[in-house]
Amino acid sequence: MRVVTMPTPGGIETRPIGLDNTAVLLTAQARGVDTALLTEILPRIEAAIINQAQPAHEEEDDGNT
Repeated sequence: MRVVTMPTPGGIETRPIGLDNTAVLLTAQARGVDTALLTEILPRIEAAIINQAQPAHEEEDDGNT
């Protein structure tokens, strides 16, 4: 997994920014997974994992209240 470390008002934060797709594909190939299919769905899987890992933020005020 690729990560980024960045300063925030609360200190230093490390967040995942992506999967190591080469490692995923090589592991899948070694296990006999259909890599053509995996390359089609891997971006969606990666997005679901990374978006899930990011902390949820409170609803932003849109100024309409």
